[in-house]
Amino acid sequence: MIAKALEDILNNSVSKKAAAINHSIPRSTLQFRLSEKFTKSTLALNPTLSHEEKQILVEWILQSHRKGFPIRKEDLQISVKTFLEEKPRKTLSKRICRELGGETTPPFVIYPYQRLPAPIAVSVPDEWGVGTSPNGWMKA
Repeated sequence: MIAKALEDILNNSVSKKAAAINHSIPRSTLQFRLSEKFTKSTLALNPTLSHEEKQILVEWILQSHRKGFPIRKEDLQISVKTFLEEKPRKTLSKRICRELGGETTPPFVIYPYQRLPAPIAVSVPDEWGVGTSPNGWMKA
């Protein structure tokens, strides 16, 4: 939804105010996204679930919704946790520390922010992974 509003502003010469009203997005959000302060961060690690496993979860969620039992966030978290306990993966710390070839991977730094400040995002080397969490810690 935000992407569509930004596209309207950049390509269709729609004002920020009009795009905010049309897409029900605060104008300040659009202004921030268009500013130089905004940087879109990506995770350096591969996701824990494969594409096929994610599709199974999506189908389960949609099927439950069609039957009148929408899935709550807590239900989904419990189901994923149970799934991962039944089919264990390599631990996250092992994936961070070593690649298949035995070479050390670049660091992955977690900051205690909801939104990463631009000066920090710019100061971190490109090959490093950067993330945020409420307290600066990873949850196992």
